Amino acid sequence: MARRLADSPPRALAAIKRGMNRAFEATLEEALDDEARAMAECVGSPEFARAMREFLAKRG
Repeated sequence: MARRLADSPPRALAAIKRGMNRAFEATLEEALDDEARAMAECVGSPEFARAMREFLAKRG
C-alpha cells in the first residue's frame, strides 16, 4: 500500500488529505463544495492528462 501511495499523484493525495481532515467538521454542503474544488484542481493537472492518455491507450 505504501508503494501505491508513493506512486500516486501528489496533488490528488493532498486533496484527499484536505477532505479527510475536514470531514468531521464540515457540513454536507461545505464537503461537496470542497470536493468540487478538488476535482477541478485535479482534472486540470498534467498528472490527470497523462493518466487519461494511458487509460485510453489501454482501451484502444
